[in-house]
Amino acid sequence: MRDEAIFRSAQMSLAQMYVSYEVSREIVRALGDLGVVHFRDLNASVSDFQRAFVEPIKSVNNSLRQTRLVKSYMQTNGVEMAPVWSGEQVANIETLPAKLDALEDQLTNLVDSELQLKSSQLQLIERRYTLQFAAKLLGQHHAVSDTVLGVVNRQELAALQRICWRALRGNLVFMSENIDQQVWDSSQRKLVDKSVFVVVTHGSQLLQRAESIARAMDAHVYEIQNSDVSHELQDLNTRLSEVNEVLEQTHRTLISQLQDVSESIGAWDLALQKERGVYETLNKFVYDENRKLLIAEGWIPTDELINTQNCLRSVSEAFQVESPTVMTLLQTTKQPPTYHRTNKVTQAFQNMVDVYAVASYQEVNPGLPTVVTFPFMFAVMFGDIGHGFLMFLAALLVVLNERKLARYQGGDVFDMFYTGRYVILLMGLFSMFTGFMYNDLFSKSMTLFKSGWVWPHHESGESVTAVSTNNVYIFGIDYMWHGAENNLRFLNSYKMKLSVILGYVHMLYSYFFSLVNDLHFKNYAAVLTNFVPGLIFFLSIFGYLSICIIYKWTVDWAERGAQPPSLMNMLINMFLAPGKIDEPLYKGQKQVQLFLLFAALASVPVLLFAKPLYMRRQAQKQHHQNQNQYQALPTVQPQSSRDNAVSDRLVNDALQNLGSDSSAEEHEESFGDIMIEQAIETIEFCLNSVSHTASYLRLWALSLAHSQLSQVLWDMTLKLSFGASGTVGVIMVVVMFAVWMSLTVAILTVMEGTSAMLHALRLHWVESMSKFYIGEGYAFEPFSFASLSAAAA
Repeated sequence: MRDEAIFRSAQMSLAQMYVSYEVSREIVRALGDLGVVHFRDLNASVSDFQRAFVEPIKSVNNSLRQTRLVKSYMQTNGVEMAPVWSGEQVANIETLPAKLDALEDQLTNLVDSELQLKSSQLQLIERRYTLQFAAKLLGQHHAVSDTVLGVVNRQELAALQRICWRALRGNLVFMSENIDQQVWDSSQRKLVDKSVFVVVTHGSQLLQRAESIARAMDAHVYEIQNSDVSHELQDLNTRLSEVNEVLEQTHRTLISQLQDVSESIGAWDLALQKERGVYETLNKFVYDENRKLLIAEGWIPTDELINTQNCLRSVSEAFQVESPTVMTLLQTTKQPPTYHRTNKVTQAFQNMVDVYAVASYQEVNPGLPTVVTFPFMFAVMFGDIGHGFLMFLAALLVVLNERKLARYQGGDVFDMFYTGRYVILLMGLFSMFTGFMYNDLFSKSMTLFKSGWVWPHHESGESVTAVSTNNVYIFGIDYMWHGAENNLRFLNSYKMKLSVILGYVHMLYSYFFSLVNDLHFKNYAAVLTNFVPGLIFFLSIFGYLSICIIYKWTVDWAERGAQPPSLMNMLINMFLAPGKIDEPLYKGQKQVQLFLLFAALASVPVLLFAKPLYMRRQAQKQHHQNQNQYQALPTVQPQSSRDNAVSDRLVNDALQNLGSDSSAEEHEESFGDIMIEQAIETIEFCLNSVSHTASYLRLWALSLAHSQLSQVLWDMTLKLSFGASGTVGVIMVVVMFAVWMSLTVAILTVMEGTSAMLHALRLHWVESMSKFYIGEGYAFEPFSFASLSAAAA
């Protein structure tokens, strides 16, 4: 049965493969199609240029360069590439380099010819306009021989005129005329606007200076002889028509060639990328010259071992090799890679966790609970039905059109939004839920159910107190609170206490994940030395505070005729003045708090000393066992025996060392080092229990800020328009609604949403994951063609 591998990473097995050299490429291709083997680099100490398959990789890279060149030609000429199907195969990849060489020569010749023809066309067009402009000047005051004529980019025309005026000290007449069509610029390789200019001056030095300035500004200068201009224009038109005809024919041939190859170039490129991946993978193998075998190692999910074995067997049978591929499992102490199977919904949440750190092998994956806790924590800070609906609607549109938008190139911001579309969808959905809980819709309340309060009859401007009807509002905050003067005070108290409770629950269940990890890894000593005393400390202080908050909510203090006690003062006095109760919350409070204080303080030395003492005892026990063991003396073989076994010993040592971690060295820490490390961890745990609980107050702060900003935005925009009437009132409502909606989307939804998302991310990375997450793993990266096909699709 296939492991879901979401709560914990998939179980991994280290396999060693003996692959016949003659079918090595086919074996790796088959494993690439299967996509479940994370190959280890057995030649890590060898540089890339010294490996066995360097030349084939160079050849494939050259072919990939040629496919990129063809794609650039297609993009330049507006030829679309046919879509690449994941299952599309190239008939014979061995012939691709020859095909691409011939194709590159053909296309390069056509492109070069087209550029040369465009350059000739440019010169003829510019000379024609220059002649036409010169013809207008033949009957004027200056002879053509005293002029500098040419063509310059229109954006450089004004600068050319100023520079010539200063360089020639005003001894010139500068005239110009815009060319009425765009002209091909060979240097920029695009159509640009140009102008014809003429500089009329006297003296050879001034003429030479003007010509030098024009050429320095990339102007094309043309010499016009005092001859029959009309005859030369006729000759130019004839030559230009011939060039245009040849250019059009060349362009048609180029387009035809590109269209012919457009059906195959995508599949060729994908096949070449797969081939390069095959050779790069083969470079990780060790070659046994005596047996003509390649030796490979790779991590494979345990539930995929049978599929991998069947894949190797099918390739060996298909090619009928003498030495079939053999796969054996290795026993190793290496840490396997971490592999969580995800789908398009959970992948974005898993990415958020992996950005912080990749989970260690088989430890609890925070990505699973994050699917619920992340959007919920966000929604507590962002709770508003309207704003949540806008966010939900935007994400829903992307989700419904995700296939169409998969290929859309919208930049980094759009890519992030598309990747996290399901995260944003849940964030909007949860925000609508908390908006109902807060009874907040664009800063306004809804009268969905019968209120528990009524206002008595009163005059305008008179302060009155609402009267209770003994009715409980069914869900969320009673809408009558939104019009009360003490509304802000009530919501402040409610949201602050709610944030403490949510933070405590979030950290508590995260802390229990450490227990799950310890039990899974059979680290029972850590349960007694770390988890239990830490749990006692956490429950004695913050668990007690959370219970007191809930109990305080359940008491009708008006019926008691007493003021509710301050829980903040109660918690402070619990440590600074033990046994002193100024305002009792319940009977027996003094004894309970003294007991909890003793339990919290007693757990600290247990946290500090229990683990180091246990590790010291285990080390002494192991040392005593090692001293009681007999050690066999090494035997020395005769010289002749050693000579005959040199080759076999080297091969066997190499094969044995492949499955061992030669770089891993056991390091035995001293008792002092362990004590220092444990002291740091104990201090950090105690301080973090306080600071992390306080950190969850951001839930209250951001929620309050969001609701107040929404209220201010409403009052400063739409509310102002409701006072006007008639035509002016209609116009004001329309204008102010546009302003209000724009600011709501830009500020309250986008900016505030981004801020709340970052705060929710911090609560998961720091406050929650620090309670149990080790995060010292590395990602499972199998050799797979599926990722290449997805990128090409």
